[in-house]
Amino acid sequence: MLALKMEVIEQNFIDDLYRFALLHAGDRGIALSCIGEVLCEAESNAAQWRTQKHRFLWAARLISLRLAKKNHSGAASADDLPASLPEMRAAVNAARPELRAPLALHCTGIVKSSEVIQLFRLRSREWRVALLQFREQMAAAGLSEEDVHEKVQALKLSPEDRLALEVSACAVPPPRREWDKALAVAAVLLGICVFLGWFGWERWRDSPSIIMRGHMESFLELNRNAGIAGLETFEGRAGDTQDWLFLHGMEGVHMPKPFAGVKVAAARMLRWNGSPIAQFPTLSPTGLLVIAEGEALQLPEDNSDSGRSTFGDWSCVWESTGPYKVLWMIQADAKTLEEHLHSLANPAPGR
Repeated sequence: MLALKMEVIEQNFIDDLYRFALLHAGDRGIALSCIGEVLCEAESNAAQWRTQKHRFLWAARLISLRLAKKNHSGAASADDLPASLPEMRAAVNAARPELRAPLALHCTGIVKSSEVIQLFRLRSREWRVALLQFREQMAAAGLSEEDVHEKVQALKLSPEDRLALEVSACAVPPPRREWDKALAVAAVLLGICVFLGWFGWERWRDSPSIIMRGHMESFLELNRNAGIAGLETFEGRAGDTQDWLFLHGMEGVHMPKPFAGVKVAAARMLRWNGSPIAQFPTLSPTGLLVIAEGEALQLPEDNSDSGRSTFGDWSCVWESTGPYKVLWMIQADAKTLEEHLHSLANPAPGR
């Protein structure tokens, strides 16, 4: 298992992670535990980085965050830190908490100050001050900058450490980041929303009201293009048109009650999509009464016996009568249409 993790972060960088974690934590057990956790996570996120150096810096940053959560005491025994490193550890631990990890990483000698500043989001001035103080403390202990790097680089994983690290890496399952879970949930919810949206769109597009809207546009266009051609004078109400319709080939049309009282001013037969339709212009209000074969309208079987629809500034109501559909379109809003229908259903006395 460790060999697999080493394919993600090279052995020399794993050694540097150990040096950094040991100097930062001051405790070998805690350092190895954090490295084992980070190696598992690095394996599951390996595609994010271009180079081994980037993976090392990411892992070092994650180790510092893990150590901050563990809230270790910072006390190190002589067994944990080789000779001369306790002074270095004490100097690191003397800095402010947010500067301890950057100083420990600096001691490895493989990162630049610019990388430390960027990785830990430090201000340049505060990092320069912290680094100067650390160097002064090391000089007081008789250690130069080169001595610090040399002594830290001398730290290496022992066979026992490697075994402990392998056990730790195997024991900890690769964690799944919270935002990965959130993205997965969001993707599922988005898929559901898209499906429901598509399903709703298809149902809406195939609804009788939407289909009838298209027919309204077609009937009005046909009426406008026909002009006055074929119009016959017809003074009366829609309920009186049965004989006229019979004479013009539409048998068995029983005008639905809501339209029986509509006053019509003329009548004519036209061809629409290969089928005959009857048109009766109405003057008060301005509108058009249309009778067409139900099959020609191709409405769905459900909820299509009657209904309402609109197109532009026109409103429409339709009813079924045998094999036919009767539509009344007026140039007004839906509220005005309902008012006219109400007055027809409840005529004033003497009308």
